[in-house]
Amino acid sequence: MPRWSMLATGLVLVGLAAPVFAGNTVHPRTPVLWPDAPCIAAVDRTSDPMFEFGYSIPFEDTNLTIDEFDDSRTHQFIGFCRQWPAGTSPPQYISVDDLQRSIAAGAELDATKLEDPEATLETSVAWADCWTRITADDQRRPITFAAAAEPVVWDTSGVAPGTWVIAGYTWEPPYNLWRRAPWVVRVFDDDSDPALMQPALTIGSTPEVLVEDQEIDLDLCVAADPQATVRIAWATTEDAVPQWQEGEPTPIADLDPLSVAFAAPPEAWGLTLLLRARIENGLGSDYAAYPLTPIIVIKPSAGDSGESGGSDESSGSDGSTESADADTTDESETSDAGNQDAGSAGCQCAADSTRVPPLASLLALLGMIPLRRRKSIARTSRHVPT
Repeated sequence: MPRWSMLATGLVLVGLAAPVFAGNTVHPRTPVLWPDAPCIAAVDRTSDPMFEFGYSIPFEDTNLTIDEFDDSRTHQFIGFCRQWPAGTSPPQYISVDDLQRSIAAGAELDATKLEDPEATLETSVAWADCWTRITADDQRRPITFAAAAEPVVWDTSGVAPGTWVIAGYTWEPPYNLWRRAPWVVRVFDDDSDPALMQPALTIGSTPEVLVEDQEIDLDLCVAADPQATVRIAWATTEDAVPQWQEGEPTPIADLDPLSVAFAAPPEAWGLTLLLRARIENGLGSDYAAYPLTPIIVIKPSAGDSGESGGSDESSGSDGSTESADADTTDESETSDAGNQDAGSAGCQCAADSTRVPPLASLLALLGMIPLRRRKSIARTSRHVPT
C-alpha cells in the first residue's frame, strides 16, 4: 500500500475516533478588540439614555465546521455592574438554553454544569442583578468586518444608575470567551450632587513582569468626590478566592498626577499577582477596578543579576494579553477555557486563527473536514466617535 494511502487511512481512523466538536475545541476563539476610548464615559439619562460604542476584530472568522451551531463564532455584548480580577471572568454560558443545547449537541461534555447555578449568568448567584444584555442572544453578530463596522447602541434606561463595564462575548462552545473593555460607563439620572453618585475608576495598562521590588506607577482614571481616597491591594493567583492584602488609603486630592506607586512585597516574589484599586468616598458607594492582566513577579536566583528579568512592556491589550496597537496574542490564551481577561487600556489582542493544527490541516486537504462559510451580513459602515 502506498505511503500516502496508509497516511490517509490512518487519518480517517483518527477522525472516526475523535469526539464531536474535536476540530472546534482547538480553534482559537476570536475576541472582541477594544479601540482607544475615553477611560470613563458618562450617560446622563435625563438627556439621552442611549450609549453608543464601537469595537473591532483582528480578522474575520466565519468558517464553521460541520458540527458547529449555525450561530457559533459570533459576538455579543453584556454590561456588568462591577469589574473582575484577571482570570475570574463571569460564567462561560449566558443562558441555560445555551448550556442545554451545547450539552445536547456534544459540544459541552460536562452535563453536571446544569446542576451548577454558577455555570450560567442567568442562574448565577454571584452575578445576580449585576448584569444586563446589551445585545440579545438571538442578535449575536457574525465575526465580520461589516458587522464590526456597525456601532453597538445600548439603551441604559433599564439598568440601575452606577458605574458599568462592558464585555464582549465570543459564542463558540464549548470554550466561550469574555473580553472586558478597559473603560467604564457612568450611568446617572441627576448629577446635581456628584458626591452621591457611585465613583468610577479604571487602571491603565500594567507590565507583564516585575523583578523583586521593582516599583511601577499605576495610572488611574477617576471620577469621584474630591474627598475620596484610593487604596491599592494585591493578591496571588495561588488562592482560588483572592485574599487581598490592602495598603494604606491615599486621598485623591494628594495625587498629582493620578498615579500610585506599587512594589511587590518580598512575600510576593516568585508569584503571580492580581492588583486592585478601590475608591472609597465614605458614602457607601465604593468602586473597585482591576488591571486586565496579572503580573508575574520574578525572584532571580542567587547567581542572576536580575537585570534580564524585568520588562517594560505593557500587558498590551487574555487577549489573554496585550500594547495599544497590538492585535495578536498567543494561541494558547484564546483556546483554553475562555474565561480570561487581557489587554491594556485601549487594546485587546487575539490569537492568530490561521495557525491550523497539523492534523486539522491534513484532514482539510483530504476533504475530510467539510467547511461552510456563513454569508456575510451587509451593514452600512459609519464612524463611531471615540
